[in-house]
Amino acid sequence: FGISDNRIQKWKMHAYVIRDRAKFSALGWLPQGRPDFVNGFANAQQLWMAEQPSDYYMRHLLLHEGTDGFMHAMLGGVGAGWYMEGMAELFGTHHWQEGNLHLRWFPEDRQQVPMWGRVKLIQEACHAEKALGLQAVLSIDKRRTFSTEEYAWCWALCKFLDAHPRWQKRFRQLPSHVADREFNEFFRESFQKDWSELRLEWQAYIRSLDYGYDIPRMVIRHRAGKPLEKTATIKIAADQGWQSTGWLLRGGKEYQIAATGQYTIAHDTKPWLCEPGGVTLQYHAGQPLGKLVGAWRGEGGNFSHPVPIGLQAVLKPEHDGVLYLRVNDSPARLSDN
Repeated sequence: FGISDNRIQKWKMHAYVIRDRAKFSALGWLPQGRPDFVNGFANAQQLWMAEQPSDYYMRHLLLHEGTDGFMHAMLGGVGAGWYMEGMAELFGTHHWQEGNLHLRWFPEDRQQVPMWGRVKLIQEACHAEKALGLQAVLSIDKRRTFSTEEYAWCWALCKFLDAHPRWQKRFRQLPSHVADREFNEFFRESFQKDWSELRLEWQAYIRSLDYGYDIPRMVIRHRAGKPLEKTATIKIAADQGWQSTGWLLRGGKEYQIAATGQYTIAHDTKPWLCEPGGVTLQYHAGQPLGKLVGAWRGEGGNFSHPVPIGLQAVLKPEHDGVLYLRVNDSPARLSDN
């Protein structure tokens, strides 16, 4: 948050961990105006949290409410609802091992974060076609109690922006505006020139979200499209997400595409060598691991339902769109390709 050590030397919070709410109520120790909070509540000097059956989630809740309190005390505000709870979730999601605390962590599997469940909630919403668009997340109102699902969406957006190589710097400038009434307007202005790309990448991100998601490697590599009038060739990196070919495909026209090459798609005692047809020993998202897949950016095209290509295919888009390619692999397992 850019706060100097001198400012925080004497600041601390008092944390109340509640097992029996009736006892706290009888002693007058519950927060005034919010005695019915569900799991946690914080102001600039105090936080209250219900005891949790999971050690991980106890620490998560403490860090979450502590972040809320820190922002109130040191920044004089918490911004819009999505940012307030998204930042609390961002710093609450942590890894604790042998006395070392790692914040802003992306869990590698659900066993590491019992009771957290944010990734699962987003996966379920996408499967049910109830995913929240970027504007819907920005509109989450902090003047009421959040649902668990809303916490998940707020975390997902803050984690995405905080880890994204192109947008991280702008995102980390937001703390200086948390006291502004027009916080969301400032956010939109900051990202105005990239708004269409931000919306596109948000949809691609949430549709493939999983534990261990490698945001920097999954960043979409954009390139302006030009009509493809003759044969062209492009090299695709196996350890990256979607990559623009720079080829604008015309709706209604047929295009033949062929792929050659060999690459490592995984390591299991020895490297798994792969060609664009993929390896049928293992599947991901319904297609052989390592298979070349495509999508196009334009009307009717998106990155949610890739088109299988493999060694060769004929593409006939319904509308004009720029072709993007990648090899089929989990967003958490690109680093060994």
